[in-house]
Amino acid sequence: MDLTTDYQVGLPEVRVLPDRRRASDLGISISDLATTVNALVGGSVVGKFETGGRRVDIRARLLSSQRTRAEDISSLRIRTAEGNLVPLAMLISSSEEPALQAIRRVDRERAIRLTGNVPQGKSQADAIALVQQLAGDLPEGYRLVLGGQANQLSETASGVAFALVIGILVAYMVLASQFNSFLHPVTVL
Repeated sequence: MDLTTDYQVGLPEVRVLPDRRRASDLGISISDLATTVNALVGGSVVGKFETGGRRVDIRARLLSSQRTRAEDISSLRIRTAEGNLVPLAMLISSSEEPALQAIRRVDRERAIRLTGNVPQGKSQADAIALVQQLAGDLPEGYRLVLGGQANQLSETASGVAFALVIGILVAYMVLASQFNSFLHPVTVL
């Protein structure tokens, strides 16, 4: 119960995917394609302006009216190896998709955190078993990693089992040295 997540979708972004084969046929490298889109939409520094002891970058880019819609990227032109200008629409496919507000990583992998509380009348072990059962249906490339109190519960359980085995072993060794026998300590234990 009380499930929350840090997966929050923000504003849409334009995703540009190059057609590598067609770009290669025209003699345009993918880095040239990326540089062109970045320079025209994001701007590139062409100089510096100094005023009052401060340096300010001078950026050259398209006017805001020429770069506000996703379709504007397709109308841009790029120079081929022969020097001809071709529309970017021939070399890319673009789509507008919602983007995440923030990308969280754990151990250098993308992660989505889900948190919740155990309802009354249920144990934490029951909740963990249910979550692990649901995790069996995850798509390929996704996996479940328990954290927080669930992780502490499994670590504590394994620590208690280890301590119990060590305790019995030490008690057996002490009794074996006291009785000078290997059989009598088993009877006492």
